[in-house]
Amino acid sequence: MSIDTPGYGAGSSRAEFVSNDQDRTPEVAKIPPTGISRPEVWARVWFVLAVGTLAYFVPLSEVGRAAFAGSQSVYLVVAPVLAGLVASGYVRAPRGVGDSESDWIGAVLLAVAGFAALWLIEHRLPTMAALWHVDNIELLIWVVASGMVVFSARHILRMWHVWLVGLLLAPVMPFMLLTAHFGGSDTAIAMTSASLGTLAVFLAVRFADRRWRLLSTAVTLALSTAVVLLLAESSLYIRVIVAAGAVPLLVVLAAHRFVRIDRATVNPAVEARLPHRKLHTYVTLVVAALAMLWVHLPMPKPIAVEEVPSDWIAAAALDPVEEFSFIARFLGPEATLTRYRTPGEAGEYQTMVDVMTSPNLARLQDFSEAVWYPSSAPVNYLTYDAGPGAPSGIQTAHSDADAAETQSATNWNAVTWIWQAGSSFQRVTVITSQTKGQAAAPPRPLSAYNVVVEPALWMTRQQQLQAGVVDPSVLASTKMVVNRLLSGVKPQPAANATP
Repeated sequence: MSIDTPGYGAGSSRAEFVSNDQDRTPEVAKIPPTGISRPEVWARVWFVLAVGTLAYFVPLSEVGRAAFAGSQSVYLVVAPVLAGLVASGYVRAPRGVGDSESDWIGAVLLAVAGFAALWLIEHRLPTMAALWHVDNIELLIWVVASGMVVFSARHILRMWHVWLVGLLLAPVMPFMLLTAHFGGSDTAIAMTSASLGTLAVFLAVRFADRRWRLLSTAVTLALSTAVVLLLAESSLYIRVIVAAGAVPLLVVLAAHRFVRIDRATVNPAVEARLPHRKLHTYVTLVVAALAMLWVHLPMPKPIAVEEVPSDWIAAAALDPVEEFSFIARFLGPEATLTRYRTPGEAGEYQTMVDVMTSPNLARLQDFSEAVWYPSSAPVNYLTYDAGPGAPSGIQTAHSDADAAETQSATNWNAVTWIWQAGSSFQRVTVITSQTKGQAAAPPRPLSAYNVVVEPALWMTRQQQLQAGVVDPSVLASTKMVVNRLLSGVKPQPAANATP
């Protein structure tokens, strides 16, 4: 028996064939040819962001506290909003047959593998992981995994470029290296953050034709730049929130309201819809988010910063030797880094005192885990036992004492802490050379090579992390200077210790 149906010749289309064949695919014919409804997209986007915020409320609170105090990581405050804007631009569901069980399996496998990999990195290289804030990637993994359940794995995998950008931005080190390249000022940080917002708009307005997409991007760039310049007297927090958060949000909302979907982004045949999710799916995600919230509790308390007299350097009779101007690119234009020689230092192992000064505690703490001295292998900070009355958070680290296989190798042992001197905050580092008669290693600026390439090359060689045994004479030389400084100034807890 034959069925009369329109052909695929002139004057007909695949969409007409499906719409006329009511008996065979009646449910498909009712689907609008414009794709997913925008309210449905927004509802699922905000749900994923909500459960992510619930699961990582404690880490996000810490990010917000540091950002409000002036940290360079302020862009992380607007990053979830920008990710949501980009996700809202995918108004077309992926083609293919959906399978909720496969989505759940993919989400669980991704979460298990991702969290396990991060745990291994944090366990083996805790200092490097803390400097990079590798733990921020956990939230990215959570968002991707929960997005697979809410939207489908196909829908999330289509946004691979978004997750690639997120993988670069979640660890703060690439952002801080980039802002250092541009001078390290608040304006450089705000403009770099605004550029991220502009990129998010370009990705979020993918449903529009090229003309409207470029116009939206240009408008965002112009408005964000104007905000950064007009709010020059405002705090870094306000400038980034408005320029990199509010402006992109308003532009994308306006685009969703007034810009029509580009027909080139919509399948000319009948569009698929997002998979239907039952109530228990959303309830399961909320319960999992509550479990993650419980894991992160309690909220950590900021380390107290002791206060010392502003003239402690003169009282300790430290003699300035050298200034390192590169520090201004990392801690801001008002930051300084000075090397001092200690009085009566005539031992076999030379000891110096490096003092890093900044008016902003948050900017100084951005690099609390940074290793400013050369080393042949990754260095991990350990708690230093300086006895009662020592500054909170005092740490020690040293380069590999067994790695001095060449005459050019520079090995060192260091003890470092932060305290407040007057209106400024200082990181004091007592550093001793591990080589007799050789000068203590000078600090060098952080770069993509020494914080990215070198650790990556070291890890690919699959070497054991062995720091070696430091000569007791070196340890004694460092301890003598540390005790002299601490006993001379007698630090006291500051009333405004926390940022």
